Amino acid sequence: MTQAESVEQLEVPVASRKRRALAIYLDFLLFGALWTLAGYWIGPLIDLRWGKYVVFLVLEILVQRVKYSPGLYILSIYRYGDEHDEFLGVSPEVKSKETWITMILGTVLLIDGPRMLVRWTQIPFSRPYFGIVPDYAVGAILEAAVGAAEVFTAIALLKMSRTGLWAAAILATSMLISTLLSWDLFPQFLETYAQRRAELVGREFDPRMVDFMVPIVAGGTAIVWFLLGLIAVLYRKRLTNDLRST
Repeated sequence: MTQAESVEQLEVPVASRKRRALAIYLDFLLFGALWTLAGYWIGPLIDLRWGKYVVFLVLEILVQRVKYSPGLYILSIYRYGDEHDEFLGVSPEVKSKETWITMILGTVLLIDGPRMLVRWTQIPFSRPYFGIVPDYAVGAILEAAVGAAEVFTAIALLKMSRTGLWAAAILATSMLISTLLSWDLFPQFLETYAQRRAELVGREFDPRMVDFMVPIVAGGTAIVWFLLGLIAVLYRKRLTNDLRST
């Protein structure tokens, strides 16, 4: 079913202010990743503390005028009506199937995905994958790949696509296995990560934080991937949309 056909068969719900605000937040997450990459390759784009936010605000104002942005697309918010009675509505195919659980899960993946895409530019040290700690180059590729997979899976889930079911199942299974195989490597990884992070932000490193972080990070990571796979299975009957038509 195309977008035009769905409008004819179902009433188009108006996009709420909360949904539009979330779209702006998603725009900011994706913009932040691009800003970090540009700063890594080119150098500081604007030598101002609030430069990133000023640039984003200007771009977002322009985006809101044309009423099209990555965030609006991800949340299936489109322009409906004609030039005399135009409004921002949500694709009925998506709105009729989504739940607050799928919305939260997709948003969580979109919070982590862009950060994974650029984490290698900030802290040149890889996390363990499948029981080994790869070197910096391989680790950067793996982290960027996982970040891209999280972003893609989040978009497919938020659009209630059947593609999201398979993407979530594959991503969750592979990362859960990787986490379990790397369990014993997390203490050393987190110690090094905490030291590098402290140096990056100019803060004193506290070794006691590592003991506190290990069960939270390792256990929390495993739980998140397990829940992703479980939710994909439980909501498989709702994840039926064609990704290209939403």
